[in-house]
Amino acid sequence: MPELGLDEEYKYAELQVACNSRDIYCEEWAAEHTVFVHTRPGQDDRAAWLAAQVNARVVGPSEFGW
Repeated sequence: MPELGLDEEYKYAELQVACNSRDIYCEEWAAEHTVFVHTRPGQDDRAAWLAAQVNARVVGPSEFGW
């Protein structure tokens, strides 16, 4: 992510798909799927960049967990 001044990072930049759910533990049923972007705390720019690569955007606040 040279345009953000961020180095490559393989361990803490991940996507997780919750099929037919809105929450990370797949406990809340939904007709659609939700994609969660996992990064290190404070790296909101990395999460937004990663979402943008698939023409998506971050729609919720950062959360600590998982």
